[in-house]
Amino acid sequence: VFWELMLIPSYFMIKLWGGGAERHYAALKFVIYTLLGSVFMLVGIALLD
Repeated sequence: VFWELMLIPSYFMIKLWGGGAERHYAALKFVIYTLLGSVFMLVGIALLD
């Protein structure tokens, strides 16, 4: 749960204080990759039981 909550401030830090013109794209890509990793981790934990 806290791993997912970390995405909100990280997204805004990248989007607002990131360098370059493509910081919005970088922030969005970061969120998508992190969410995909979380889904795989959740499936892996569910398969352990």
